[in-house]
Amino acid sequence: MFTGHGVDNATVDFDLKKKEDNMFVAKNPSGECIISCNGSIFSIHDLKQELMKCNPSRLTLTLDCCRNMNRSSCSSIETVKLRNKRPISYEDQQKIAVIHGTSDLHTASDKHSFTQELYKVFEDENGEIPILDIAGKVNQSWQDNKIFEQLCKHDVVEVGSNWKYYMWPTAYTIKAKQENLSVDPVPNSTVNEKKIDMEKILEEITKKQEADREENLKRFQSLEAENLAGKETIKKLEREFSELNVQDVQDVQDVQDETRKRKQNTMSGITSKSRKTSNTSVNTLI
Repeated sequence: MFTGHGVDNATVDFDLKKKEDNMFVAKNPSGECIISCNGSIFSIHDLKQELMKCNPSRLTLTLDCCRNMNRSSCSSIETVKLRNKRPISYEDQQKIAVIHGTSDLHTASDKHSFTQELYKVFEDENGEIPILDIAGKVNQSWQDNKIFEQLCKHDVVEVGSNWKYYMWPTAYTIKAKQENLSVDPVPNSTVNEKKIDMEKILEEITKKQEADREENLKRFQSLEAENLAGKETIKKLEREFSELNVQDVQDVQDVQDETRKRKQNTMSGITSKSRKTSNTSVNTLI
């Protein structure tokens, strides 16, 4: 985290005696820089490179410093002032989203260009992409296809969710519809009417539940009465069956007694007849 002075340096010092081919070599960095305590400037781009030498898994920079353009020079050697850039107003910056097809100081490939890869993602997303997702989806698409030599990035000033729901390229904004709903609140009268309707519905549901409960109670009582009647019927049948068994046993015993008497009478008759026959035979012999 850096908190201090910063500058977008537009003053480049060079030495006329030092030249490479037809070009003079700058003595100081240009573009976005931070300013040290002794007044020297250090390029943010160079700062990123120096920090990456530590081989971090991720690098975050928090820079709390100015980014205004510096066009003054106290150098005793030759100085070139770069073309002036007019600052964009804060209001306009919130309206601008820039998507770079390649990262800083890298070339763009014609074989696997950003436009070609963006079109693939565009088709996969059925014709609409959240603008803040474009860089991530395109970079992922490149790497899925084993293309690691190009990365895109976006430059967007986010204020709340001003770009979160913006769909590219249709410019359709989901949030706009949601905000429209919140701008036109539902009148209190409508809310009260809906509340009354809901109370009526709840009352009807309660009545139906009470009616169902009473109906179920009646059915239970009816089933209980039928159960008692069934038990009484079973007891009656058991008694009749028991009485029937006793009578049947008595009838059998009566039949057996009658049969026994008849048998005894028959045997008595046979015995009496035999005696008479014996007496007659004896008398004849005499």
